[in-house]
Amino acid sequence: MTQASDAKWDEVPANRRTLRVYRCRRCGSSGHNLTTCQASDADAQAYAAATRAHVQRQHTCSHCGRIGHNKRTCGHPAKPRLTPTERVAETQKRFQERHPGLLEQLGIVSDGKLAKAYGLSRQRVCQLRLREARRADATPPGANVGEPE
Repeated sequence: MTQASDAKWDEVPANRRTLRVYRCRRCGSSGHNLTTCQASDADAQAYAAATRAHVQRQHTCSHCGRIGHNKRTCGHPAKPRLTPTERVAETQKRFQERHPGLLEQLGIVSDGKLAKAYGLSRQRVCQLRLREARRADATPPGANVGEPE
């Protein structure tokens, strides 16, 4: 069976003119594929150098964001691990920076009004209210969470 790229365009029947033109990955010529390619090694290397140069890019490390290595071979120190209480405090601090005053209003203002005022979903405000209630129940009475001793 002949491909559309083997024959001249005028010789191909009208119903077969929509055939896909196959190109060889090794040399870039049409009409054959990689297994039947008979191009010389020099031609194949020249084609590879011309076409694949733009494909190669510098990869960045997902750990530190620098170019030239990956996370597995990264020599930069890892961030120190936080204890669960430190992680909770850090999360609360970031949340307070994003939505100042929201946590203080959780039990006072309705969830719908808070969601509208802070641009959150009502479900998210409800989750925050329940989490803060659990956190308040977990602290022993008389313990001041935010004040140093």
